[in-house]
Amino acid sequence: NIARTHEALGSLQKASDLYKELLKQVPGYLECTLRLAAVCFSMGYVDRSIKYCKEGLAKYKNNPECLAMLVWIYLTKKKGRDAHYYIKEMEKNCPGESDFTETAKGCVYLLSANMESRMGNKDGKFEKMLNNAMTTFKHAVSATPRNMFAAHGLGVCFALLGQSHIAKKIFDKILEAGKQDIKVVDMPEVWQNKASINLESGNYQDAWRSYMYCQNKFYGGVTGNVSIAHLMAQALNAAGKKDAATKLLLKAMHLAPTDLTLKYCLAVVLMGHAEQFIQAEMSYGDNYEQRVADLNYAQVRLSLSEFYITYLLDLKQQSKDEGVYVDLDLNRSRLAKLKKKITIMKSNVESKQKKAEEVDKAHKAQQEAYNEEAQIMDLENKAKEEQMRKKAEEKRVWEEELARKQAEKLAELQEKWTQKSNRVPRSSGKEKDASGGFIAPDQNEEAAAEPSPWEMGGFSDVEDDGGDKSDEDEEMAEVEAEGGSTKEKEEKKKYKAPTKRKLKRKEAGEDGKESKKAKILDDLEEDNEKDKGAQLRNILESDSD
Repeated sequence: NIARTHEALGSLQKASDLYKELLKQVPGYLECTLRLAAVCFSMGYVDRSIKYCKEGLAKYKNNPECLAMLVWIYLTKKKGRDAHYYIKEMEKNCPGESDFTETAKGCVYLLSANMESRMGNKDGKFEKMLNNAMTTFKHAVSATPRNMFAAHGLGVCFALLGQSHIAKKIFDKILEAGKQDIKVVDMPEVWQNKASINLESGNYQDAWRSYMYCQNKFYGGVTGNVSIAHLMAQALNAAGKKDAATKLLLKAMHLAPTDLTLKYCLAVVLMGHAEQFIQAEMSYGDNYEQRVADLNYAQVRLSLSEFYITYLLDLKQQSKDEGVYVDLDLNRSRLAKLKKKITIMKSNVESKQKKAEEVDKAHKAQQEAYNEEAQIMDLENKAKEEQMRKKAEEKRVWEEELARKQAEKLAELQEKWTQKSNRVPRSSGKEKDASGGFIAPDQNEEAAAEPSPWEMGGFSDVEDDGGDKSDEDEEMAEVEAEGGSTKEKEEKKKYKAPTKRKLKRKEAGEDGKESKKAKILDDLEEDNEKDKGAQLRNILESDSD
């Protein structure tokens, strides 16, 4: 019981030592012999396991437990012929074990059909073996309805026939029965086959979860069972997670370095991973260094895959020449095709590397041309901005110079007018100068008739030669702006409105000697009115400013 406890806890080596010590003390202890055979099988020592079973069978001839253990070992190792031999021995010598023999016989048929299916022969012998398996399992279930092993085999047959929905229902019923009845054996194979159905249906995530549950519950970890780890890697590979599948297979190979199926699966996964990098195309703008690193990574993957395929091919050739058994359900022709495909993929990697180099060169040339064009456009824009800045500077200088000239001209005209407007007002036809003498009427009239700076247009543009526009030119410009003619303007200038004195004299009818005096007074009155008009204009313009 102590040894069984260590076995249940996973301390297989300790349990093995205790079983051996017990056999030394009690030689021929059958139950201890069978448990030692089971522990050796779990540790991977299949030959020792078979040896202990045969020792028990030699001491206890035709013992059904020893025969059943040998049948189970050979079926697990997929050696159907040896398993079938011991099944016949049980049928002859153990008539009370019909449930087990029927179930085991169905498993032998199913194993043969599965091997034919893996070899690609899905007609003829495959159908015959599968029909025999279904018939045998049905007989076993009809004889013992609680035979979960026969029911499980029947579900596997339906799955191989493509009727996955029926197989899934059978597996679900087995799992439900295991939950309701503690006497029903909890079978990890049911979880494994249910996950395989999900894998074939394309439900890769559900398949991976079922495999993971089976590993954690029955085998104590992800890599507890190598065959299930292999199936988990298949689910990851089918889902496109090549890197994760590769890591899982490498861990499984570390636990089972002699498993040839793992080596073959790893080679196939490495080829698929390399093909992903090869099929990816490089376009303009992609990172050339990253693309080269990916192609080099694919080259390494292909080399490792070629190493495993070559190793398996050599083993197959050795088995053919020397007659050595190789535990791999693959023929040499398929391995040779894989090796040829790896060679083609390697040449594709080299061509992709050259193409990536060409694309990178073209991209660099295009980038250089673009940079050069951008520099040219930048220089042109800078030249335009400089030209616009110069023009703006010249315009600003010209406007400042123009304003300065206008200000100087205005100041000059204002000063000139100020000097002229400070003369003494006249009360008669003659005015006195600074020395007390009289100013001639003609000179006074010319001074009064001279226009003011406001009438001369002091805010007009200064001409290039520095000269002022004449009154006549200003009047012509005003007439043209108003749409009138020069002749009409001249007629307006010749016409003068009569003064009050003329109107009174005209009404009084004055003639003769007083006409000359009246004329002089009229002239003086006109001069005074002009002076008043000029002063009024100055006042109005100063108010508006």
